[in-house]
Parts: sequence; C-alpha cells; structure tokens
Amino acid sequence: AVNPVRKGGVSAVRPRRRMAARPRVAAVYFGNPPDPNVPQQRYPGVPTRFNPYEALGIYTSKIMCERKALQTMSCKRWFKEHKKEKKEEERMSQLFRDFHDQRRQVAEESLRKSRSEPVILPKLR
Repeated sequence: AVNPVRKGGVSAVRPRRRMAARPRVAAVYFGNPPDPNVPQQRYPGVPTRFNPYEALGIYTSKIMCERKALQTMSCKRWFKEHKKEKKEEERMSQLFRDFHDQRRQVAEESLRKSRSEPVILPKLR
C-alpha cells in the first residue's frame, strides 16, 4: 500500500511501513569456553606458571599490601572526612524530606477544609 505525503506543496509517494513488532531475543556472548587442556588461573593477577601453594602465597601478599596501603594517615583522614560529608549530606536530605512532608500535610489539610466548608459566593448586582 502507498501513503501520499505532501512536501512543499508537491505530493510525494512513499511506501507504507508495516506496524508489526519484530521479536528480538536479548542474548549475551561471553566468548568461547575455556580450553580444558590449559590450566585455569586460580587467583586474580597471579600467573598459572606458579603451583597452587606458591600462587596462594603471592595472592595473600598482594592482599596484605593493599590492606597496608589503606592504613596510612592520609587514607584514614580521607575516610574520616568522607564519613563527615556523607553524614552532612544525609542530614540535608532528611531536612528536605521533612520539609516536603510538612508542606504536603499543610496542603492536604487546606484541601480537606476547603471541601468540608461550604463555599459562599458573593452576590452579583
């Protein structure tokens, strides 16, 4: 079927599109499965050339180094400041929530009063 369309005073003809939905299947592809003949990495960041006992020691030492890095004075200061900022942010958001709740209650109360009280219209002369 054809649908006539006017452009700048001139009629143009364009084919009508079908409106049926096309089903699409959502899928995720993670690549090929691992080769069973190749040894799998047991710990992140530790090559497979180490035996399991060595790999565990290397991984443990890496984790301990990361933990030590977080024990410095600058990290402690940052976490302390971050905690204060988060607390202040939460306090401000609570103030906003309380204010909005109060305004909503006032609006509901005035709406309830206006519906319950009779409306007296002024006399027209």
